[in-house]
Amino acid sequence: MTKKLHLKSGVSFGVMLAAATLAGPLAAQTSPATSEPAREAEAARNDVGVQEIVVTALRRAQSLQDVPISITALTAEAINDAAIRGVDELASRVPGFTMTAFNVAQPRLFIRGSGSTDDGAAQDNSVAVFMDDVYIARGAGQAFEFLDVERVEVLRGPQGTLYGKNVVGGLVNVISRRPSQSFNGAAEASYGNYNALDLRAYVSGPISETLAVSLSGVHRSRDGFARNIRLNRDLENLNLFAVRGQLLWTPTSDLDVLISFDYSDHSDNGQSRKGEGPFTPPPFGSVTAFQTSTNPRESESPRVTYQNRTIFGSLGRIDWRSDLGTLTSITAYRTSDVNLGDAFTGIGSPPYPVLDTLNIEEETASQFSQEIRFATEPFWNDRATAIAGVYYLKESVDRTEIADLISVIGARVPALGGLTGISGSFQDAQTESVGVFASATLNITDRLAVTGGIRYTNETKDISTRVVSIADIDAIIAAPPVEEYDIAARESWGAFTPSLAIIYDISSSVNLYANYSRGFKSGGFQGQAPTGAAARTPFDPETANSYEIGMKGRVFGNRMTFALSAFHTDYDDLQVRQNAQRPEDPLPILRITNAGAARARGVELDLNAKPTSWLTLWGSYSYLDAKYVQLVDNLNINRAGNRMIFSPENSFNIGGEIELPVTEKVNAFVRGEYRWQDTFFFDPANNAVNTQEGYGLLDAAAGVRVGRLTAEVWGKNLADQLYRTNVIPFLGDRFAIFGPPQTYGVRLRFSF
Repeated sequence: MTKKLHLKSGVSFGVMLAAATLAGPLAAQTSPATSEPAREAEAARNDVGVQEIVVTALRRAQSLQDVPISITALTAEAINDAAIRGVDELASRVPGFTMTAFNVAQPRLFIRGSGSTDDGAAQDNSVAVFMDDVYIARGAGQAFEFLDVERVEVLRGPQGTLYGKNVVGGLVNVISRRPSQSFNGAAEASYGNYNALDLRAYVSGPISETLAVSLSGVHRSRDGFARNIRLNRDLENLNLFAVRGQLLWTPTSDLDVLISFDYSDHSDNGQSRKGEGPFTPPPFGSVTAFQTSTNPRESESPRVTYQNRTIFGSLGRIDWRSDLGTLTSITAYRTSDVNLGDAFTGIGSPPYPVLDTLNIEEETASQFSQEIRFATEPFWNDRATAIAGVYYLKESVDRTEIADLISVIGARVPALGGLTGISGSFQDAQTESVGVFASATLNITDRLAVTGGIRYTNETKDISTRVVSIADIDAIIAAPPVEEYDIAARESWGAFTPSLAIIYDISSSVNLYANYSRGFKSGGFQGQAPTGAAARTPFDPETANSYEIGMKGRVFGNRMTFALSAFHTDYDDLQVRQNAQRPEDPLPILRITNAGAARARGVELDLNAKPTSWLTLWGSYSYLDAKYVQLVDNLNINRAGNRMIFSPENSFNIGGEIELPVTEKVNAFVRGEYRWQDTFFFDPANNAVNTQEGYGLLDAAAGVRVGRLTAEVWGKNLADQLYRTNVIPFLGDRFAIFGPPQTYGVRLRFSF
């Protein structure tokens, strides 16, 4: 099948490739043969010992081993080797991290059992995503493509003091590579099964002595993993274009001004959603009764489905250094637009014809944020440092959800008078958030340090919701009428989120730490509500108090690093999405309720080793015991003691790479990774049918490195493991969404 590039994708990517091609000879004339990033990567591969990673998790540069919290940091080298393309692919390397997705608008991140499964206009995620210290509010905006990434930091546990609201479970911070005063860059091309094409490049270099610029981009396309056999059309295909540009101005050694923008465009033909029954809600009958295929990657819906998403972001950052410290200002504006329609497999039973459903979602979101903070230089005989700042966010979300129920075989449904049944929800939400924070670190002795901080956050949400019902859909489901309403509501919440950490150096290479942290997620309003009264009634904020002890070290002559932690987190008013239909409800409604209490506790281990120059090893393990302590569902059934959703009890990954010289200039390598996670549930009721059994995924690659050129063959999910990433309840039945099948291909990468 011939794949066509969008004109804008082809032209833009051609410009970047040309720039990369021209920059190579120019760099050879103006700088050493190998650029600084390339030299660092080469040195890291050749040296014995694990490369030290510097992170900014506490808003200042520190060695990863000196940060008294649970954190996993992935370098650009690790991200490129594993072909991690976005936040959704990080779970393979981070203990206690689970990723699932409902569609392109709803990536769902869970850390230590904490996460969110709804995306109403006035609802928030429990795991936050940042790009270059900028909080991204909406799920659709979090699904950006990784471009010219320097590293990714994943912080586990509440981080409310320095990062603010909605960091109850943890956060992901993606840090971009800054423009350089030396020419450098890379170009990469990959092709695989399903006609998968991945083209990406970046180039960076000086314009003048004080100006540097970088440009990066990617085009990805692929045939579908699934197929609509009724329409003879691919599903789960991909067509993506993304670009990122940065300009760095350094007029003096004390002042940096960074301006950046990013844009991405994603489109596909929608998902395959397979009915799994066999419930029989009158009068339709079972979903599975009308499926002719048992292939989970075959859909029979007569509806054309689609998923489109665009993301735009801009940032202005100023760092001004003085003898007292560094003043930082970060101003950002971001937008996301989503348009999708997903059809379910036909349903029906005599005397009614086969029916089909189409859910349509349209969402436009924008946000403006401003953060100003000051980080001191060491003071008090160089034993203390401090940081303080203010934060402001304003977000607007317009969201439309339409449920369309239509007869596709035989006569129209008599109860509808021959009409299509349509119900729609229209939400307009505004969020305004203000935060003030401060944190300080005191080195009590040369071995003992204490860090404490506090933040106050105040958040206000305004919501207007209108629900309409076209045609008498209630008649065919023998239910009370759907209430039409048009409401407006407003609510404010505030909270203090303190933190305290102690770290003690047992030796120059091993330390012990303990910390306490508090997280806060504001309340909100229902994305779906059966009545106007329910729509204007907010649910309560969610808070978390977490306690953690751990040990970190660099041992065996720096040949291995480890991070071991044990934690206990108590949740109050945990926001839980439930899908239980009450007798007074005309239809099953996905609504947010507050669990009285929940708790999560566990142990995590993160290992990296490089015992020789030719062998690199890594691995992680997570044990998680996450349960609801107080939870009564919509049917007044006590769910206390049930496991929290998307919380496998055990999970681990293990991987390694062997690289050996073939000739003086050629190295050969082989790399493999296996990851496994335990059984987990898709709903708080812990229904056996809404369970994903434990499964493992195997990835591997092999190739050669010739100077700055890398060529490899790669494969993901080599055992072709079939696993569900989500289960969607519908009218007593359920529909499953499955993860990617076995994929493989070849990749070429050239860096300079």
